[in-house]
Amino acid sequence: MPDLPEDAWLHKDRRGQRKRIRKQLEQIRALLLSTDARKILAAVYSFDAKIAEIDDDIRETRDKKFQNPGKEAKFAAKIAKLEARRNAFVERRAEAARAVLAELRAIGLRLSGDAAEKCIFTVNVGDLIDTTIVAKHVGLVVEALGKQIHEHGGDVVAAKRYYGMYVAMLEVQKMCFDDYLEKSRNGPWSRQLEAIRKEATEQRDEALRAAEDSTYELSQQAVFRNNAEKFERMLRAVDAYEEILIVHQGVIDLKAYEAERMLAVARSSLATVTLAGDFLSLVQTAEDSFDALLQLELPPLELFNDEALQSEFSKLTERLK
Repeated sequence: MPDLPEDAWLHKDRRGQRKRIRKQLEQIRALLLSTDARKILAAVYSFDAKIAEIDDDIRETRDKKFQNPGKEAKFAAKIAKLEARRNAFVERRAEAARAVLAELRAIGLRLSGDAAEKCIFTVNVGDLIDTTIVAKHVGLVVEALGKQIHEHGGDVVAAKRYYGMYVAMLEVQKMCFDDYLEKSRNGPWSRQLEAIRKEATEQRDEALRAAEDSTYELSQQAVFRNNAEKFERMLRAVDAYEEILIVHQGVIDLKAYEAERMLAVARSSLATVTLAGDFLSLVQTAEDSFDALLQLELPPLELFNDEALQSEFSKLTERLK
């Protein structure tokens, strides 16, 4: 009987969650990074794409090298060029990534290990994307930002980042809760459990029928009875695990409810801070505009006094007389 949940499902789950996590990380980046840093981040992803293309070219060239004996030197030279080009992109990517992480450090984020890099850069690395990893690192960011706004009270920008990241973490947390409930109630886990129960029941009944079949030898009938007992134990284990899942669902239900309530509070706080920031920005813009308008002074009006034109007027007047 396979374990529940099994690795294969989790592997598919990660792929299915990728789109949602990408959206979540975009929200995180918008909160943490300046416009310039986000442009640099876009460059990082373009380098990733180019490195992936070069990797494909290297693999293809190596295949051709093995398929064309006698031309090893030609293909080896091409591989060397591709690897040199790849190394150049890797260095440029590392330089861009360091620039983005430097901005995170500049706003006071001190994260352990490579948490900041994973939180910002793990959106397109396939199976490494996992909601638990992202949530953990977002939690570290929230903790760091919390210390920052505690030390610098009244900093609206820091407060917006803090509450925004808190909302992001709660959204990831609730997404995990909802995902678990969906799978364990009516999703793939419950369907797999029911399929195992159905198969075990059929196998048990078939073994019991065979155990009563006199055409089999006594030793063979004993084997069938033994197998029937094993399937019966498996069915009891399935029933027990189903009860465990129901208990887990109750716990996760409560956690999901608490997360929903906390999320509502966090979103309200974020809206307050965001509106306060917008208001301060509006006040500052108006004050700047007022100060600028006060400085708009025109020079005094000069009277037109063109002697040459006055002379021509005098001449015309004389002629008219």
